[in-house]
Amino acid sequence: MALGPLPHRDQCDGRCNGELPAGWEGEGGNAGSFLRRRPTLRSSFEKQRPFNRRRQVAEWKQSPRSSKEPEKYSRHCAARGPRPSSDRRGTLKESLAHCAAAGLLLVALLRPTSGADPARASAYAWVPETISTDGQRLLAKIGGDHAVIPTLPEPGDHDGWTRLQAAAAAAREVDLAAVRAKGVAVSRIETDGVSYFDIAPNGLVDDGSVVVYLHGGAFVFFDARGALEGMAKLAHVFRRRIVIVDYRLAPAAKWPQITGDVVAVVKHLLAGGAQMRRIAMFGDSAGGNLAVATTLKMRDEGLGLPGAVATWSLTADFRNAADTRVTLRDADPIISYERQIKNAMLAYADEKDWAHPHVSPVHGDFAKGFPPALIQAGTREILLSDSVRLYQAIEAAGGTAKLDVYEGMPHVFQGQIPNAPESRLAVAKMKAFFDQHLAR
Repeated sequence: MALGPLPHRDQCDGRCNGELPAGWEGEGGNAGSFLRRRPTLRSSFEKQRPFNRRRQVAEWKQSPRSSKEPEKYSRHCAARGPRPSSDRRGTLKESLAHCAAAGLLLVALLRPTSGADPARASAYAWVPETISTDGQRLLAKIGGDHAVIPTLPEPGDHDGWTRLQAAAAAAREVDLAAVRAKGVAVSRIETDGVSYFDIAPNGLVDDGSVVVYLHGGAFVFFDARGALEGMAKLAHVFRRRIVIVDYRLAPAAKWPQITGDVVAVVKHLLAGGAQMRRIAMFGDSAGGNLAVATTLKMRDEGLGLPGAVATWSLTADFRNAADTRVTLRDADPIISYERQIKNAMLAYADEKDWAHPHVSPVHGDFAKGFPPALIQAGTREILLSDSVRLYQAIEAAGGTAKLDVYEGMPHVFQGQIPNAPESRLAVAKMKAFFDQHLAR
């Protein structure tokens, strides 16, 4: 049965089942604060690139969708000088950057979304009317030119990866004391060379269940600490214990070591009294891949099967052969295979290993057994076919799987626009899914 979106806090003063406690909404209802402050790879690179108004205007002019409005708007902002001083703004450079971003957003918002011919409009910049207002704002904000998405380092460029990984981790730095102040107990645990964070919310359903979360980041970015804030909020919604695995990153580690880190944490949980049937594996993007791949790995190694698996926008196949990898290549506003995913995949696994089911889990033998799976994705991401194909593989083998796809939503939309109806519905469905399969 389909569930409606979670109610807003004002409707129940924080007492609704599965609702967020007071003070946990997104900042201004905006993206990234509900699940975790997770900048896209593109925004992380832009932070390292000093703002230059002339260069930005030149890039706008070169775009096939360019107009004179961005230049006019930026010139107007520059003429006005700095914005009034505050704790976050006050310098001319910050003011100009703010105005340039506002100009880009203005142009995107002025782009026709009513009566326009989708076939003639740029797929990359297209903003459909069929999605929520929050979704439209997100697509308008991040829509632009694929040419500005930066290229990641070569797989063997360890120094290049190290620099970018440090910058990405710094961008997601989280104050542990502040997280604990939000009504969760947080502990960091070391086992067999890998660490993990264990989160227990106030009001925990003490049935022995635990959700093992594997963060995204193309196998090469982010860490468990950066996901603490968001997973603490989900722990409140699910009313369940969540464990965040701090697995090693590629290219310093390859897929056997990284999947081994995840299995080591699950073994430690089992040694502490957890039961496999009470464990759920959950991940987004690359973390979704790891959730499925390590489930297959644990089964193949005789460890048994967890009670459930849930994924957001997972990568199920390293080969670039699926339908939406091509058909949505110019429509995905966040990910580029050529500029990002390919090098990250090569950093994680040599091409000769790409068909291995612990690397590309869509090739797994699901007839040998697999837990119930909830597979969520959006229609605006090149990885949509990965979710569809995984669903088909599980179903064809006689397994239980639900493919939950959201109109017009981009990659990991649940974290991009957490307060949107689509995201609330997706999270509510996850809660119901865990309640059903972890309570057995």
